[in-house]
Amino acid sequence: MTHFCPDFQHLPTEGLKIEVMETITGIKGLGLMEFARNRFDPFLTIYDDHLDLNVVRIKQKPYQQIERIILLPRKKPYALRLHFIHDLFTFSATILDRELLLEIHEFILRRMRGD
Repeated sequence: MTHFCPDFQHLPTEGLKIEVMETITGIKGLGLMEFARNRFDPFLTIYDDHLDLNVVRIKQKPYQQIERIILLPRKKPYALRLHFIHDLFTFSATILDRELLLEIHEFILRRMRGD
């Protein structure tokens, strides 16, 4: 079964909105402890120079502020967790499509390196 994967090489100026199953913010260093969870309108919008993350409210984060990216691709639901420099909180997005998760992960890694 093939899944539709967006073209990360040619992002629209309004960004590429990825609707996810849920978004979660937690406190850095406390593992699975959650601060907030969004199942009503969770999304991640990818731009050339930053991400928009929606948990409690929309936050913009430049790729250069990501200090750590954790990929959880082993079993459904798949997840991506981001830790940011000078930020106490983490961001996680739960995605049902493993191929899409891996594409997002690779895109963010390239942007973190400045590619």
